[in-house]
Amino acid sequence: MLENLREKFYSVQQDLTESLRNFTLVEVSTQKHKLEHDYEKHLTNAGAELLHYYQSTWEEIHNYNEENAKKAEEVDTLIGAMHSQFHQQLAWMQQLNQQLCQLPKLQQNVQDLMKTIGELEGLFEEVELHLVGLEDIIETQALQEKQLDERFKLALYKEKKMAHFEELRDKLEEEHRLRLQQLEEQERHVLQERQQTFDEVFQEDLELYKAQGKIERLPAHADKQAALEEIDLEGDEQAQAALNEFLDDTDPGLSADISFPSGDTSESDAAVFDEGGCKPKPCDTA
Repeated sequence: MLENLREKFYSVQQDLTESLRNFTLVEVSTQKHKLEHDYEKHLTNAGAELLHYYQSTWEEIHNYNEENAKKAEEVDTLIGAMHSQFHQQLAWMQQLNQQLCQLPKLQQNVQDLMKTIGELEGLFEEVELHLVGLEDIIETQALQEKQLDERFKLALYKEKKMAHFEELRDKLEEEHRLRLQQLEEQERHVLQERQQTFDEVFQEDLELYKAQGKIERLPAHADKQAALEEIDLEGDEQAQAALNEFLDDTDPGLSADISFPSGDTSESDAAVFDEGGCKPKPCDTA
């Protein structure tokens, strides 16, 4: 389209140039006939006027040609600008045409996009629900881990306390054992003292019985009486009556033949006293 317009401008320019040339030739021919006619009249000044006329005419033609060249350059510049503008508009029109051709496809893509957005909304809601469930699971797991941690701490604390309790129990058992040993030792010492006291009393009674044939009840010392008061003598009166009856029925001559071992007093003590060393027993006669 622009090429055709440019060709038309060039053809118009050429037509103008040809017209000017033809007009100049016609004018020159007319002037030539006129000069020939005037030559006959003015033979003297014919050369000078003709030369002046040609100079003036060629000067005007030269000026016209320069103006035409300038105007042609201006027209060429305008044509170039119009060509660029039309070319750009043509590119825009082609691009617009392509975009308009793609409009149905774009509309279909928009519809597909709207459908995809709807599906994504459903997926987002589902994901949100799953995220809420996941948060609950995470909270539950954190609570379980905390419970396990607390249980582990409680187990460690329990083991620590149990170890402390075991140590304390062992310590208390050891203290209790030591105290029992001390008490047993004290009781053994007390029993030994009591046994020794009873042995001394028994030996005195035997010596008195051997010497006099009877036993006189002598008042006990205050300290020994105080020590003997701690002993539980159950049935003391009955045992004393049985012992007196036995001693009264026994022959005084046999008492001199009775001998007791002097080295070991445990057997004689066992024959007279019971296991606690508190109750006297009557002697069996053969």
